[in-house]
Amino acid sequence: MNIGAAIREARKKQGLSQWEFARAIGTSQTHISQIELGNNKPGYKLLDSISKQFQIPIAIIFWYAVEKEDIRPEKQNSYNILKSPIDSMLNEII
Repeated sequence: MNIGAAIREARKKQGLSQWEFARAIGTSQTHISQIELGNNKPGYKLLDSISKQFQIPIAIIFWYAVEKEDIRPEKQNSYNILKSPIDSMLNEII
């Protein structure tokens, strides 16, 4: 699971720099950078601020954080079938 990559992708889709995003959610650009690089994990309070900034539920951030390796082998086929349509639907929300 790569929560940092999911946050980076959502931030970029909104056209925000790390600095602008950090300011909007009340943290530092360095902290955002460390999260996006995977060197730090956001706590619940920060995730809540992030989801409010993006105006999406935290669950959507977690969906984008899921990587293929996170899915059990016996569930890979179902994941592969569902990923693209779910991503398309969620992209309309973000």
